Amino acid sequence: MAAQSHSNVQTLGGIARPLSIYALTIAGSGDRKSATDSWALVPVRHRIETLQIEYQRSYRDYDAQCMAHRLRVKEARNIDSDPDALAALLRNTPEPNPPRKPWLLCSEPTAEGLMLLLRDGQYSQGLFSDEGGGFVGSYAMSEDSELRTIAMLSKAWDSSALDRVRAKDAERVTLFGRRLSLHLMVQPAVAERLLGKPLYRQQGFLARFLLTAPVSLAGTRLHDGHVLDLHDDRRLQACWIAVAALLAESGPENPNLGGLDLPCLALTPEARSLLVSAANEIEVAQAPDGELSTVREFASKAAEHACRIAGVLTLLSDPRAVAVAMEDMGRALELMQFHLREYARLIGSATVSDEIRYAKTLLDWIDTKKLVRITPRDVMRKGPSCIREAPIARRALPSPVDRLGL
Repeated sequence: MAAQSHSNVQTLGGIARPLSIYALTIAGSGDRKSATDSWALVPVRHRIETLQIEYQRSYRDYDAQCMAHRLRVKEARNIDSDPDALAALLRNTPEPNPPRKPWLLCSEPTAEGLMLLLRDGQYSQGLFSDEGGGFVGSYAMSEDSELRTIAMLSKAWDSSALDRVRAKDAERVTLFGRRLSLHLMVQPAVAERLLGKPLYRQQGFLARFLLTAPVSLAGTRLHDGHVLDLHDDRRLQACWIAVAALLAESGPENPNLGGLDLPCLALTPEARSLLVSAANEIEVAQAPDGELSTVREFASKAAEHACRIAGVLTLLSDPRAVAVAMEDMGRALELMQFHLREYARLIGSATVSDEIRYAKTLLDWIDTKKLVRITPRDVMRKGPSCIREAPIARRALPSPVDRLGL
């Protein structure tokens, strides 16, 4: 979100793409989603406070300018009664423009609400939520609105012009040069609703996300009694400083259309060579018998994902950079490959039946406990909580084994 307002990035096809990134993180309750999000957004929240102070000061100036404008218009009407002369005078007395509102973050907007946020708020914003279930279960993703919402989010990812036309609106709203990054943190049950819905894959919506479902650390986070202050972590301090520096400024604006009019990060020959090699390998793997044939929608966007990530890494290191170096492209390709594997794994698991999922949970539990003999009663009394109900426990056990009481 901090980098996307500074530059676009060149892709293999030579097309400039935004640095906007959509991410979906899947983690269970108690896995510290909110705590992690809170620390990551420290510089963003500081920037929002600064924007709020600046907006209050700018709005006072704007209010004064509006009063002066109304007075000038009144004087013009009193002085000259000739319609043509009055029209010319009024054209030379333009209304002042209101300051942009300090809106930088949102969590559960509708498609219409997002248009309003990007129209009147900052040109570059983030849709972030540590409780992404609120967004997934909101009106924006209801049956009546989901197509409109995912179409708008897809256009924002592509940096296409955003428009809205309604019968009751007095005018058509078209927004140029807006940027949106998105990060939803959701629980596994919510993720299944997203990943298991064919519509989202068919529309290419999910392919725009970097997915991850890290292994839970629950049970290993032992406290040694010392008070840990993350403000003292030099790595986190370096991240905050880099993000804050990018948030404090933004790229040039388009004086005619409004919105951002950004330069483009080029790819150095070495970076391009790395990208070409990786993209060709991924292309071959999309063949009918290839290992990526079932996730072509993401694989086909993998090179672009890598370019976006590389552009972000480049600007975090040097906000004045004009090209992506080989080192940053190498790091970006490593991250992209990770997310490609995660996408294939998570999309595959989302289509697994409940019976297989319950059986896998039970098998993992048996393996962890190193059990050699179990009964359905053991499962219902001591097994994983999600399969302790009798019908589910019996579905998780193969029927021949169930009949034998094993």
